[in-house]
Amino acid sequence: FIKKKLPAMYEQYKEFAGVDITKEKMEVAPTVHYFMGGIEVEAETCRTNVPGLYSCGEAAGGLHGANRLGGNSLADILVFGRRAGSDSAQYSKGRELEHVSKQDIEAEISRMDSYLKDGAENPYPLIEELRATMSDKVGIIRNEKELKDALDSIRSLKERSKAIGVSGGIKFNKGFMACFELDNMLTLAECMVMSAIMRKESRGAHTRSDYPKKDSAYKLNILCKLQNGSVILDTKPIPEMPDHLRKIVKEEVY
Repeated sequence: FIKKKLPAMYEQYKEFAGVDITKEKMEVAPTVHYFMGGIEVEAETCRTNVPGLYSCGEAAGGLHGANRLGGNSLADILVFGRRAGSDSAQYSKGRELEHVSKQDIEAEISRMDSYLKDGAENPYPLIEELRATMSDKVGIIRNEKELKDALDSIRSLKERSKAIGVSGGIKFNKGFMACFELDNMLTLAECMVMSAIMRKESRGAHTRSDYPKKDSAYKLNILCKLQNGSVILDTKPIPEMPDHLRKIVKEEVY
């Protein structure tokens, strides 16, 4: 049965762990599978609030609510990928490539140069610390104490990340790319944890042991934005479902 239903998993355990899962127990653990939050977009066009920038699929938020059902991401990318492609094609007609300011270019070059230095803190240990923090304290079951502990750890890592850097130039330098990845990971982690602290209820895949029930009055999206380098939170009411959708969508069952 296992070989038939899980052939790839059977081969991977056999090859990499030397475990025959048809005869032996296998160790499993939860991991990140899908981001249900994402960039806010216009539903009909997938436009963001940055002119000319589009987002769809897992990078965009709002479609799946608090829990994505298996297979729905494929329908998501087909429908909204087409919308994004169609509108972006129309948007680009008759437009010339816009000039990028010298100030913006110099700022990004300065950021890149800041990561190229000898004797700086290695980004990889910080990435591992961040992963451990998120896994241990921002997992399936959350509570306010652990979330606040995680937020303190993330902000401490943000301070330490100011000293990261690598040697050896930028060509084929994975450590150089890791510096950028860490910066993005820290921002995203801070958004996730602050939002989880703010949502004092359990809903879908977000489970708070200190707030185990769903609050039916809390029909809000949480919005995150950067302001002077700091993450700021806001809320936005979820619009009522249109009648034509309400007729085909089942009532909440949990």
